[in-house]
Amino acid sequence: QGGGQETRKDPGEAIWIYDLASRQRTGTIVPRHPTGLVEISQDDEPLLFTADVARNAIDVYDAASGNFLRSIENIGYTPTGLETPVD
Repeated sequence: QGGGQETRKDPGEAIWIYDLASRQRTGTIVPRHPTGLVEISQDDEPLLFTADVARNAIDVYDAASGNFLRSIENIGYTPTGLETPVD
């Protein structure tokens, strides 16, 4: 495994949740698959999306609970970025 927890060398096996006001880590989400890309929708019931260049899929989680909801398979080209629209 290269890099350790403070680098981006390899896909991550945990997503740290932070309270931005207190600057404290408040939780951890363990994704079903190692991930290099994370995005959170900016709506009333936010979703957390994860992907990695090694998989042709996006995993979707409930951002509040961290519960896995579904995978979107065969998304096309290897994902190198995720983006959700902002109103």
